[in-house]
Amino acid sequence: MAFAHFAGSASGGDSAAERALRALFAGCITALEERASGAVPVERPALFDLAAFDAVGRARIDGLLGEGEVAGLVDRPVEGGALALREAVVPGLWRIAGGGRVHLEVGDIPGAVRAAAAWGNEPPDAERVVRGQPGVMNARALLDEIARHVRRVGDDLSHEPPHEIILTHTPLSAGDNALLARVLGNGGVTLVAGGRTTCKVTLTACAHVWRVEHFNSEDRLILHGLEIGDVPAAVRATAEDCGDSARRLRALIDACRP
Repeated sequence: MAFAHFAGSASGGDSAAERALRALFAGCITALEERASGAVPVERPALFDLAAFDAVGRARIDGLLGEGEVAGLVDRPVEGGALALREAVVPGLWRIAGGGRVHLEVGDIPGAVRAAAAWGNEPPDAERVVRGQPGVMNARALLDEIARHVRRVGDDLSHEPPHEIILTHTPLSAGDNALLARVLGNGGVTLVAGGRTTCKVTLTACAHVWRVEHFNSEDRLILHGLEIGDVPAAVRATAEDCGDSARRLRALIDACRP
């Protein structure tokens, strides 16, 4: 994925900074409109480097973008160190910081999230990991189900709906829970979507296997399960979101013109 670069000394409030800022947001608006129209798949991120902007310029960008409902961390991206992710107040536009650089992305979810999911492990052999484990009732059946659907998904996520396993409604012993936690592990991605309730999405160590937990306004867990497939929809922007965001971002920038 290539970065879009914006020329100019983007510092303070001089005309060069203003031109660079306008070019940046014009590029973001175009990318949002392309994904809204279907000209570019919403799953394909567009990256906008902020290297041309100094601390003052980046602070101004942050102020204009605000903070949306989704934030997270990728601590094992394919390239570089940990990345902090924050959706802007307009869905489909993301601020990414890490590895000594800051950039914006337009898309349903930052590309580093899908990259981390694709680098996960194959599900373990259920019979082998369950053998000899005390207090296990349903873990083997669940691990068989997970492995079957990971094989079904493969690397092509575009035509396969996610497979959901609602653990809230599944009778699990303490031995089942302990085994699942150990075997599925942690894939290094955590995403949280706020709002009236909270949804926490974490990648397991198995490729394309996600834990999804829903909490009420009192931070009490009310529903949890697993999804096998693409990044869960609860933390992704849609093409319709991108269209609305393009209009809102254009209006926001117009309102900020001197």
